[in-house]
Amino acid sequence: MPIANPTDDRLRQRQEEFIVARKPRLILPGQPLHFIHRGNDRMTIFRDAADFDKCISLLCSTSLRSQCPVHGYVLMDNHFHLVATPVDEHGPATFMQSFGTSYVRYFNDRYGRTGTLWEGRYGSFPITSERYFFDCSRYVEMNPVRALMAANPGDYVRSSFRCNAFGDVDPLVTPHPLYESLGASAAARHVAYQQLFAHHLDPAVLDAFRQATRTGKPVGDQDDDSEPRIRKARSE
Repeated sequence: MPIANPTDDRLRQRQEEFIVARKPRLILPGQPLHFIHRGNDRMTIFRDAADFDKCISLLCSTSLRSQCPVHGYVLMDNHFHLVATPVDEHGPATFMQSFGTSYVRYFNDRYGRTGTLWEGRYGSFPITSERYFFDCSRYVEMNPVRALMAANPGDYVRSSFRCNAFGDVDPLVTPHPLYESLGASAAARHVAYQQLFAHHLDPAVLDAFRQATRTGKPVGDQDDDSEPRIRKARSE
């Protein structure tokens, strides 16, 4: 009779706890999501301009293949945020897994390292209302300001702000219909978008986004019938 290995028992218990902890993600086709992915132990994942450029290139190609267009983003030194809309429920996982694998391969080859780069799997949560869509865009693009890396979001070039606010060409950004509804012309949309940044986000909104990042629960005005909802792209 074989002798039980206590190490195997502990490993099996950890695996079972991990499976229980991996809550299913709420994905609705046509509904925007906020994504965040961090370096392992908050390590630097973008060391120079070449790393940032490679990240943008890979995000462009993988978002196109997974049919998950990006509307807003910011690349920080040790993590990044995206606002994107999946065409189907499989898009986000395909997008982030394909990007994550490709970038780790590039990063490890370039710096002669091995092993993991990411701090677990990516985080995401759905955005269910128009107001919170724009609040999330502000939350993402104001990251460098909150981190004291820039005086205003336009000073930080590794984000979608200059594209959305001034019309700078950005191959990663696909305008969301809500963004296009800000004005009848590109100039009008730019002015309207700039005006969204005239005031800081409410601390309660910041807390809501931070909590949603941890829990994956939707962010929106579910109890306010006057607030337009972001509907699924597919018919009911």
